[in-house]
Amino acid sequence: MSLLSAFAQGTCTAADFADGWWEARRAAHSQGERTSGALADLLDRVFMVLEDYTPDPELREPGDLTDRALRERIRHLVAPT
Repeated sequence: MSLLSAFAQGTCTAADFADGWWEARRAAHSQGERTSGALADLLDRVFMVLEDYTPDPELREPGDLTDRALRERIRHLVAPT
């Protein structure tokens, strides 16, 4: 969760967040880690948001999230309700 917090708080770039997220998810999956409940729901939502983001601005297509839009969406997901 610290990567999520760092990104939401602005201490991590969008590209570093995306790279770190995918790396952490691959490692967790290969180690057999599984989540459930509210945490699984949050991780699924982050995954869906990242599907609309491309770190390289030159490769972005219309409709892809910008760095700023990605941070706003993640902040919304991790904000206390």
